[in-house]
Amino acid sequence: MPLPSESERAILSFAPYSIRIYQDLLRHLAAEEKYSVCHLENIFEKKRKDKINILLRHDIDTAQCIKNMGLLLEEDLKHQIIPSVYLRVDGETYDLRCWKNAIDEYHQRGIPFGLHSVCYIHDRYAESFMEETKKFIDETGIIPRSFTLHGLGEHCRANRMNFISRAKEIAEENGYTMTDCSSRFISYTYVLDDSSCEKSTGRRYITREFEAVPDLLKGKLYLILTHPCYWNN
Repeated sequence: MPLPSESERAILSFAPYSIRIYQDLLRHLAAEEKYSVCHLENIFEKKRKDKINILLRHDIDTAQCIKNMGLLLEEDLKHQIIPSVYLRVDGETYDLRCWKNAIDEYHQRGIPFGLHSVCYIHDRYAESFMEETKKFIDETGIIPRSFTLHGLGEHCRANRMNFISRAKEIAEENGYTMTDCSSRFISYTYVLDDSSCEKSTGRRYITREFEAVPDLLKGKLYLILTHPCYWNN
């Protein structure tokens, strides 16, 4: 399996990252015919055996993420690439209602929005997930078709694993068609993300993979995961 080399995994930049790096990445993905770029809601339609399949996903974790959301989405749309975007409804870091107009604008332009769930922090996680879904619909006016789980390290890990084991059932009960939290839906061969953490300082960084996408395998599925809070002009 020709995964990225150590040199490709070397640190390229510490956050905040220049938007030029992201622009160059999108330009490369859009120009090369060997890539098929998809999101969670069109994965089965777009995934090809003769292409390197890239799933592009933006997680909106924090207030700074949602403030910066347009920075990445404008670049995506400019390069005719449609990512999945995942929003929290727990109110811990931002009030989704304050961003309804911006969300609606991008949704009208073809961006699919889904739920970024933290339901597993509750013992009654299935009920909490249902409540999150209802709140998402109430506050955005969008019926979500896909969801992801917000990472909280080891916090409530047992609940998280129990939720994942039931994800197929819970998704269907709430009208979802896709999630990447369970291999019963999809799994990735490799993940390239913008939130690696330097142990000694806690600083976030990206590797040189963002500058030179590794030689990946056709027919496989790879995730590029970003958090807009780490990017600027």
